[in-house]
Amino acid sequence: MSSGSHSFSLEQWVERLQAGIWAGDVAGELSRALFLHLADLDLFEAAGDNAWRLNGFAGNEADADALHAFLQARTRELACTEAGFALIYFLKNPPQRPEPEFLKQGKQGPPPRSKDLFRSEKKALPKGSADPSNLQIVKKVGRQMESFMALEKQFIERVQGTHTTRRDARKIYNAALGKIRDRAAPQSWEQISRRRHK
Repeated sequence: MSSGSHSFSLEQWVERLQAGIWAGDVAGELSRALFLHLADLDLFEAAGDNAWRLNGFAGNEADADALHAFLQARTRELACTEAGFALIYFLKNPPQRPEPEFLKQGKQGPPPRSKDLFRSEKKALPKGSADPSNLQIVKKVGRQMESFMALEKQFIERVQGTHTTRRDARKIYNAALGKIRDRAAPQSWEQISRRRHK
């Protein structure tokens, strides 16, 4: 695995990764969690107490350009693997790759419901009974929450590893989810705005 390279602390490697490998908003505990995930993907290996060695790099680690080029190439390669799918959300220059199938399935909403489901007309209800439209809303939200929780569970289980704890994996999941929402939000708001101005 190792090519006889020198070992550095986690903090030193994190600093190198933040210098052009990770996107600008990756910092703090998230950068630490992502480093440990890279270790689980065999890019780094433990070499002592808080000492980590880079795997596969045959050059001189004092050559900053060569090291950067290697880290960039390897993280892009790993982002295209099934195990490294989460990296794509955090790389400064991510590769083009299809979204993992389990993420596509997790983002699909429930099947379309009848248009009459939320009609404004309300029939007279016996005293003390719940409004059926409210019950349908609760059921719909429940189904969406189940789908969301299943997606979270799958994501965390895939990221968690020998070095990446469940807490680290959840941190990566939350950050990735924020990026997915940020990408989707402008489009949906733009569509709503266009509809209102037609």
